[in-house]
Amino acid sequence: MTADALSRSSNKREYLLFLLFFFGMSEITVWGASDFILVFLSLIGGAYILFVMQERIDSILIYVILFWLFINFLSSVFLGGSDFRIITFLGSVLKLIIGYAFMKIAKERFISWFEKTVFVLALISIPFFVIQLLTPEFFSTLPFNFAEAGRKTAGHWNGLIFNFSTYHLPQNSGFAGEPGTFGYFIGLAMIFNLILHDGKFNRRFLIFLLIGLTTFSTTYYLTLILFALFFMNQVSVLIRIACVVVAIPAVYVIYQLPFIGDKISTYLNETSSYAEATFVQSERINRLATFLKDMNDVIRFPLGRGINPTGLETNIYGQAITGTNGISQIAVRFGIFGLIYFCVIYFKLMKMLFSPLKGSYLFTLIVFFYIAANPMERDAFAMGLFWLYFVLRQKDGRPVVEPFGGQVDLLRAK
Repeated sequence: MTADALSRSSNKREYLLFLLFFFGMSEITVWGASDFILVFLSLIGGAYILFVMQERIDSILIYVILFWLFINFLSSVFLGGSDFRIITFLGSVLKLIIGYAFMKIAKERFISWFEKTVFVLALISIPFFVIQLLTPEFFSTLPFNFAEAGRKTAGHWNGLIFNFSTYHLPQNSGFAGEPGTFGYFIGLAMIFNLILHDGKFNRRFLIFLLIGLTTFSTTYYLTLILFALFFMNQVSVLIRIACVVVAIPAVYVIYQLPFIGDKISTYLNETSSYAEATFVQSERINRLATFLKDMNDVIRFPLGRGINPTGLETNIYGQAITGTNGISQIAVRFGIFGLIYFCVIYFKLMKMLFSPLKGSYLFTLIVFFYIAANPMERDAFAMGLFWLYFVLRQKDGRPVVEPFGGQVDLLRAK
């Protein structure tokens, strides 16, 4: 077998591994909720890196795991608590390893593979979404359902390539757990699409954009403004002025949509009520209130709590107040210094991928929007992006790929 044939065979095998990780890390599948898949993916990924790829483990993985161990030790010493479980801790370590193995196997190909996979799945979602709008009872007639038991009882259906949710009948959840997460995946794919196309608007980007609109995700719609700002930097001043004139009434009309204006107003009102109240009755709060609550927890113990829930804010019934905000949850778990380090790495990754174009700040902000809109404990891709920076970086600090230069073809799957 020739070297080219061996390379193609390895590329196909590793793309299949990519798909295994891609679906295994999805929080909506029964796999994603299983402890077995954590162990399985960790073993598969570690064995492939060590014995097939014959690569060494990067020191950054060891440092992060040691830092995580140190945080949990400090948390148990200073906060106490009897809720610490070694199995839970080992599971959290496995999640770190899975994201690292995922990126280590895919390397620069992650960008093109992710974009291609999400594009295909996004196209597949459209006929399913039409069925969802017209005859939602169709999904209950299908002979298989990979949704978790609780979601099955609520009428949900999951076939890996599409998820039907009774909670979001007018919205497209695609292959993700809910519309917001689907918008997250589409938004990331749009970023990677621009990397692969020298930052230029293209037909595939437009298809992503239009399918993303079917999610009716507030976060996705807000990030479209940031994408628009990126393209405005590429046009003349006169065109920018014309775009602003058109955008002002358009933004006003869009803001009137219930999932935009009303949702933002509700979030602000609920967050204000939470901030002014000494006690809250709800166990779950919205993303903005979650950020505020998490920052209060960080102020009380800025070193990071790890997996230790002791001392977190509780409601009037003594239950821990929970919510969704991946950014503030990083601060709670890894501490304020951990959050700063994470944010710096995300920015450096975007700067690496978008250099020399002036888009790294905007796209870092887009990534932050998406991470903040999803729960950290189920967002394995956020940790994967953290590892991607170190995987793409050479020893001398230069990126392995030059997205808008001579090595751009390395990003495209063969």
